[in-house]
Amino acid sequence: MTGEYPNFKDIKVHWTKFHTLIVMVITFSVILFLINQAKSKPITLTQYLNVAGLYLDFWGVIIASLKTPYYGAFFDAGKIEIERQKVESKYLNIGMILIFIGMLLQVLSTLNNFLT
Repeated sequence: MTGEYPNFKDIKVHWTKFHTLIVMVITFSVILFLINQAKSKPITLTQYLNVAGLYLDFWGVIIASLKTPYYGAFFDAGKIEIERQKVESKYLNIGMILIFIGMLLQVLSTLNNFLT
């Protein structure tokens, strides 16, 4: 930062190459798993729900872990810091919702397994 006040629209979370690498490896692994399972035997609803739940959990954790950079101390009574916290909170909430949906799918998978 050059010492100028950042605009509120410029306060964003940082998506790094490491995040991209993790997403690519996990996505590739899930696709390979589903292809491998489909070749050997039919994939059951329980497996679909379980894999979908785990995949959503994974995305939720990635999104919840995104952080904004620290912009420094300015004489603005903390407005930049408050906006930075709002942006981080938004992504944390989105991530937690995805984790909740993923866990719900895993519960449905387990219940489906008991009912069949």
